[in-house]
Parts: sequence; C-alpha cells; structure tokens
Amino acid sequence: MSSVALRYGVVVLAVVAIGLVAGTLLGSGLVGLSAKGLPEEMWTKSFQLEDALYSKAMPPLFVTSLAALFVSCFVTRGSARGLFVAATVFMLVVLIVTLWGEVPLNQQIQTWVPGAAPANWADIRDRWLANHLVRTIAGLLGFVCATVGLAKM
Repeated sequence: MSSVALRYGVVVLAVVAIGLVAGTLLGSGLVGLSAKGLPEEMWTKSFQLEDALYSKAMPPLFVTSLAALFVSCFVTRGSARGLFVAATVFMLVVLIVTLWGEVPLNQQIQTWVPGAAPANWADIRDRWLANHLVRTIAGLLGFVCATVGLAKM
C-alpha cells in the first residue's frame, strides 16, 4: 500500500469516526430533550438503559476518533492540517466534558432506584442536558472541520 493511500485511509477513518461520534451525540441529545416530559420513574429507567449501552460502545469510538484525528494532524499539510488540529481540539472538548461532566452524572443516575430518585432529579437531568449540548456542539464542529479538511487534501 502506498503512503498516499495510507494517509488518505487514516484521514477518512478520522472523518468517519468523528462523524459517528457527532451523530451519536446529536441523536442522544434529541432523545434526551424529548424525554424531558417523562415522569421521573420512566426517565430514570430510560436513561439507565441508554447509559448502559453508551458506556460500552462509546469509549472505543472515542479512542479511534482521537487517534485517527491526531495522526491526521501529522499526515496533512496546509489548511487541511489546521482543520484537523481544530477537529482534534473539538474532540478533546467532547472528551473533557464527557469525563468531568457527564460520566459523574451518569454514575450518580445509575445508582437511583426508578420511582425514588432524589428530589432534585430534574435539576441533575437538566445539568446533564446542558453538558451534553456543549459536547454535541463541539462534536459537530469537529466533524465539520474534519470533513472540510478532507476536502482540502
């Protein structure tokens, strides 16, 4: 395989991976917003089920995305490189908000008994949604940067 093909392969992997992250975040955010109207017991059960899935599926996708984006910063040139650096920074924002904002809330919510959540459960849900909005915007901006970066190669 030629070095050009390998370079393009890594860059395409970066775009696909960050696209999957951004799409997953967008979908999860939309579900979270629509679930705001649910009573606590139903919301808690739904959130706990979704979190159990995402906590297994997302880490490998995050690692793949970050690794491919990082390598893309070194195999691209000119404005494409700048766009992949920006995409990597946006993905790091997603990771930071996830680890320091969302994961602690996820762990807290996983301990709740549906129907007997704390009195401030809606505040915690809304804080999760606000954090999620930040990481969704960062993920989407990263995807746009990576896609434009690929087009400029």
